[in-house]
Amino acid sequence: SLCFLIFFIGLKMLLLYN
Repeated sequence: SLCFLIFFIGLKMLLLYN
């Protein structure tokens, strides 16, 4: 679903920026 996609993208961005 869209909510899961947004959550997954957010998690990916957190992993990239840390």
